[in-house]
Amino acid sequence: MPRLGWKGTRTDLAGADLDGIDALRIALLFADEHPTKHVVIAGHTDTVGADKPNVALSERRALSVHAFLSGQKENWASISFENETVADWQAIMTWATAEFGWDSFPGPIDGVMGPLTEEGRRRFRTRYNETFSASLAIEGPFSFDDWLAAYDLYVRALARRLEVDDADVAQLQSGVSTGSRPFLACGERFPAVASGVDNHASAANRRVEIVFYDPENPPDLEAVPDGAGLYGPDADVRRIDLVLRPGPRPEIPTISLVRVRVAVGGGFREGTSFSPRLAESAELLIRLSGLTSSAPSTVVRVDIGRATSTGLTRVARVEQPVVLTGPTMEVPIRWHGRSTAAVAQELSARQTRDHNSGSDVPVPMPAIPSGTPATHGVYVVEEVSLLSGGAPLASHRPADQQLGVPTLVNLVFNGAWSTDLAAFGLAAFSADLQEALRRFGGRDYAVRTAAVGDRINVKFFTGTVGNGDCMRVSVGGNRSSGMFGSTPDGPAPLSDNLYAIHDGLSADITAFPGTFMLFNTPAGSIGPTDQALFQSTFAPLGVGATANAGSPGVAAPRTVGPSGVSGATDAVDAGNVTVVLDDDGLATVSSTSPAVVPPARATAIQGAMRAFVRMVGNTINHEVAHGLGVVSRVRGNNSLTITGTTLTSPLDGDGEARAPITGFRHCRHPTAGQRITIVGARWQHPGKAVHQHAADNSYTRSELDLPTVHGAFRTRLSAAGSIV
Repeated sequence: MPRLGWKGTRTDLAGADLDGIDALRIALLFADEHPTKHVVIAGHTDTVGADKPNVALSERRALSVHAFLSGQKENWASISFENETVADWQAIMTWATAEFGWDSFPGPIDGVMGPLTEEGRRRFRTRYNETFSASLAIEGPFSFDDWLAAYDLYVRALARRLEVDDADVAQLQSGVSTGSRPFLACGERFPAVASGVDNHASAANRRVEIVFYDPENPPDLEAVPDGAGLYGPDADVRRIDLVLRPGPRPEIPTISLVRVRVAVGGGFREGTSFSPRLAESAELLIRLSGLTSSAPSTVVRVDIGRATSTGLTRVARVEQPVVLTGPTMEVPIRWHGRSTAAVAQELSARQTRDHNSGSDVPVPMPAIPSGTPATHGVYVVEEVSLLSGGAPLASHRPADQQLGVPTLVNLVFNGAWSTDLAAFGLAAFSADLQEALRRFGGRDYAVRTAAVGDRINVKFFTGTVGNGDCMRVSVGGNRSSGMFGSTPDGPAPLSDNLYAIHDGLSADITAFPGTFMLFNTPAGSIGPTDQALFQSTFAPLGVGATANAGSPGVAAPRTVGPSGVSGATDAVDAGNVTVVLDDDGLATVSSTSPAVVPPARATAIQGAMRAFVRMVGNTINHEVAHGLGVVSRVRGNNSLTITGTTLTSPLDGDGEARAPITGFRHCRHPTAGQRITIVGARWQHPGKAVHQHAADNSYTRSELDLPTVHGAFRTRLSAAGSIV
């Protein structure tokens, strides 16, 4: 730490609550109050190393302090640049974080240019540009211009401590007078501690002393070696102890992200997933502290981006003016999910395992035109900032705070829906079954784990959102040929087996509930007990033994007999039971009038509703999985080229109608009977997940075990900014 004195005086600041900026502040104030005095700068080293290099090192230290104290900006920057180390810059960025609240922390001061230091450098330059209206290059190694910026920052810190403007600091610097010897290179000859001890590492000895003296009675600055006239045994110096106090340090405002919730309609729900296309938004609660009412034009800024192969790409910047009402306050900031700048098609920072080649491949992310809703995926709350008059006062980078924008799946119940329900005897519970299928489709798909970063965010709904903004699933009808659902068709060039880069836009899917009548016939059954299980589930609701996919018919009407109630459900059933759906859309049916709807009848309705939802829900999930990029055939149009890199779906099948994909499931349905089957899904009762091999018309059973996949959908479909 520098030492101060005058007329040969030096005062040890060790133990005082002072830093280098305070030392310079006091020196400038003293020079201003005593304009006739001269200053000499004495550089020192410890006793580690040889004498000659230490003399050169002490000279550089003295030159640097002299250049700064006398306002020689470019000279100071040149000296610093010629001798810079990574550790120097790590110390400067750490200091800027503490002094100004800049989010430029470089990690430990270890002299290693690692990722944290590189990011700290980017943020240091960004903050400097914003604060000083400058144009430092954000990328690239440290340069001479960076040292000019550091000089400006030191001047700004001095001005704050002196409670003056930057220009006033320059005026004080111009008043510093030097004699014939403005600096001395003392080397290791005059240690402050451990005198006579060689090879002694000491921070106290690695110092620069600022010495003021009266030119009418100067010390012998020409004495040999340098410094002998100040520190040598023959020096005629009178020392005076100084009373030094730290300068005022303004309270540094702080900003932090407290909470994220989702605004839906006129209310809120907890969570971080929202759909801009459904007029939902994310509310970020920002806490400000250490505020003063004098800060003009105060604005809270939130930057939201996505991680790409070349760094963070900003997707949106949300700014909101605030009126400061006290030293601490909380400000809600709303992001409606729209981009504020055009974002190009990019490659993600993540890679995924290609199940075909076994290698890791880049992950694509879609382009987002300016002003449009963000595409599906995970977005990063990059930074929250507090600005005054356009200059940053405080900033904060939340740790791993993400916002999810789901792929929308619009369940449209077509004209055949009511016919299907009539065939299954479930017509009285149409509204309940529609909601059950929306919940069964649910919030997320998962790969490997249920951690947030491993989820594919999907929202099932029924609404008026256009087909260009969602995957649309039309539910209703039957195919006697055995088709339970149709593969999505979408925009060129991927008209079949949609690739996820297209955000699922304009994808049309159809689910055929009536096709499941196949299981009411021996020819349509797969396992030896399928027909019996189907009939035991739906016969109590009036489904006859002759009903089939080609001629489903209508379930027999409700009747009351000596053995109880049977036949299709009607208004009597609906009016005398309660239906409670769990988060997965599975119903619990309870009778409110046992004389009208006996408990056995309620149990039969419950079993039929659950079986229907599992059958139809798994079909929908199966086809939606195709829309998310799970494909069963390698096709020429399943490719995409971004910046010269051509990508194909990492989850392509084997070129036939089979898909050797494991590990992809609807994460809210962990049992075997609720998993997504990839090809030829049929009856989905518990414990049975059957794939049809079209090549030989044989059937095999397959467990889609979660841990076996190598992160394919985690990285492809939840990388920041896109389900990819």
